[in-house]
Amino acid sequence: MSLSGQKRKELQSALIAAFPNLGSLEQMLSYELNKNLRAIAGEGSLENIVFTLINTADSQGWIDDLVQGACKSNPGNQFLKTTAQGLLSNQQETYPVALSKTSVESRTQLHKILILAAIPQGLRLDKEIREIESAIRRATNRDLFEVRVKIAVRPQDIRHAIAEEQPSIVHFCGHGMEDGSLVLEDDGGNNKPIAASGLASLFKLHALYVKCVLLNACYSEKSAVAISQYINYVIGMNNTVQDSVAIEFAKGFYDGLGYKNYHNQDVFQRAFDEGMVAIEMENLSHAEIPVMQKKTQEKPYKPMDIAMLVKFLVPCLPFLMTVGNQAVEGASKKLGEDVWAKAKAIWDLLQPTVEAKPMAKGAAQELANSPSDADALDTLQKQLKKLFEEDKTLSAEITRLMQSDEEVVSKVAKVFNQTISGKENVVQNSTGNNNKSIGRVHGDATIN
Repeated sequence: MSLSGQKRKELQSALIAAFPNLGSLEQMLSYELNKNLRAIAGEGSLENIVFTLINTADSQGWIDDLVQGACKSNPGNQFLKTTAQGLLSNQQETYPVALSKTSVESRTQLHKILILAAIPQGLRLDKEIREIESAIRRATNRDLFEVRVKIAVRPQDIRHAIAEEQPSIVHFCGHGMEDGSLVLEDDGGNNKPIAASGLASLFKLHALYVKCVLLNACYSEKSAVAISQYINYVIGMNNTVQDSVAIEFAKGFYDGLGYKNYHNQDVFQRAFDEGMVAIEMENLSHAEIPVMQKKTQEKPYKPMDIAMLVKFLVPCLPFLMTVGNQAVEGASKKLGEDVWAKAKAIWDLLQPTVEAKPMAKGAAQELANSPSDADALDTLQKQLKKLFEEDKTLSAEITRLMQSDEEVVSKVAKVFNQTISGKENVVQNSTGNNNKSIGRVHGDATIN
């Protein structure tokens, strides 16, 4: 086989991790391939010698022998195994944790732990992987877990790995930046930070099967917060993290994950707590660094009340329709700051769709001029009902806005009912925050 530049770089990192000094690399090459390292690569740093070795093996056609010989010489190096898996054209084997014998049926129920190793140079990745595997082997319910390791230095590597493996746990090992970004590489080998928002969008696509994400990287708490919008449990680091702390936390976390579960404990919270205890018992500093974020359980929204929506908007339409998305000067004072802010937010979503529908736009304009026009009120309600049936996303977003402050919306709608029926002339604004009262609404939008 012939390697691309990216694959050569991955192999270089793996060989350096497996053979961290010239002596061990020289012995491997001599014993396994009967070749002289110095004759091939000359003198220099370990990184340069490995670079020359790979290029020579690739150009002379014995790169397969080099990879296989390295794996044979250091069979316990998971990082090297995983790299070899992706490089050797005739190697189909994967490297799950060696679990006890299980039936075919039980193996289909294994929970995958996907370890994404990013930018391995100078990090503790191989040791961290070994400790995770060791913790799983010790687990009481070890038959339920399987580990997969992927070299994921580019954004597309991470996307492909998660989509292909469909894991329940994703464990990221790599670098982080102070703004919460995780550092990967582009195709040219340059640093490529991935923002928290991008990571959140990625995991949103995989929320059906990913239950927990562990970001073992510096400053990854911001990414954890963003991802937790979609994933039940996300662990990040709120500061820089030493290699020893990262490894000890991982050991404790996976120990805790593998313990027998009593009384339906929250297994991920239990694992997180075990990781924190592991750091403390080793007397390591910065025990407060790992932070767990949990997905907020949103209460279900009630169905959209279109009649209430229209009645809430009517007092605001003279301002909204006059200048589009911009409030006229003094609108918030006349309507009340809370009422105006809510109406403005809803109208920002509605306006493009309403203006694209002549009947809906006409009815809204009629109500802006004459709030008590029953025909216009009925027409706008019917038009909005059709719009929401066509656009479920718009309907859900406006429902969320209405029900996030339902008291304000319902009180304004009640004021509108009382005003047009003539039962009351003045009703106190629902906000009560030093705002004007809402009274009878006239065509010129004067608030009495």
